[in-house]
Amino acid sequence: MILYHRTMKKNLVREEKVIYREGFLSESRLCRISHTLPHFHKTSLELVYCLRGCVFLVTGEQKVTLTEDCVFSVDANEIHYISNASGEDNLLLIFHLDLSRSDSCFINGEPVMFTCEGTHLFPYQQEAMNSVKDIILALAASQFGNKDNPGRKASETRLKDILLKYFDWYNYNNHDEYINPELRDRFYSLFTYCMKNYRSKISASDLAEREHLNYNYFSQFLTTTVFKSFSSMVKYVRCFRAHHLLLETDLPNCEIAYSVGFSDPKYFYHAFRQWWDCSPKDARNSCTKQFHNVLNNDKSIEIIDDFNALEIIEKYITEWHIKKIFSY
Repeated sequence: MILYHRTMKKNLVREEKVIYREGFLSESRLCRISHTLPHFHKTSLELVYCLRGCVFLVTGEQKVTLTEDCVFSVDANEIHYISNASGEDNLLLIFHLDLSRSDSCFINGEPVMFTCEGTHLFPYQQEAMNSVKDIILALAASQFGNKDNPGRKASETRLKDILLKYFDWYNYNNHDEYINPELRDRFYSLFTYCMKNYRSKISASDLAEREHLNYNYFSQFLTTTVFKSFSSMVKYVRCFRAHHLLLETDLPNCEIAYSVGFSDPKYFYHAFRQWWDCSPKDARNSCTKQFHNVLNNDKSIEIIDDFNALEIIEKYITEWHIKKIFSY
């Protein structure tokens, strides 16, 4: 079964459209990976669940090594790719959740961004992470078994609700389970405004006034978020947009800098290094190398057929639940 249709463009990065089965909000594939092409999904959240071995995942500004039993989320529109970190055998469950059919997953037209990361968990999130694993394993087993499970839609909705409650970006610095909905809405109001107006000159005082907030309170509030400051938030948004231009076009860095709202290319260079931990040139070169690794490897991805995938997943579910029971 073909799960993806790749748009043909002469660039390093392509959008990959996830084809969901009729009535389903999720789609799974079990695979072994050597290299994947750099790509993104416009309206799908991807969860990479490493069942065996380890892989190197580059997603947006993050570069992480995923080891056995680790889950990591990739946001909608986030450019990402996977490489075999060790050269040893690996097994990954690649799970997608359709955000486009859920109003709660969009704020002011922008998809909510998630941070469901096994490498960054507070104690209150551990049980929620276990639930995420339970649900995506069950949904994968149901799909691979071609079972018309009446509880599938409810499970997909529950997964979405868990992700929104425990693993959206506002939770990144939240050390306990309590979330102030007013503050969460304020965070996303500020963030989505920047995402929509990144090309314009955005000042902290103007945005504070627009949100009817005292300027000092506005600045203090942002120190409690993942961005720490208003200027850092704006830099991130501009670099996020610039990252796409770096990998989807041949535009020189100076043109990209101006096109995303930086007043000087040197500000773009410093901001990109701050968030991506490399220069714009290095980001483009790394993506080029990954692109050619795939082109030169006929077995970059081995997708396991549904029959064998079901057998593997059912065995893994049993092992996973035994491990959970003995860990209590």
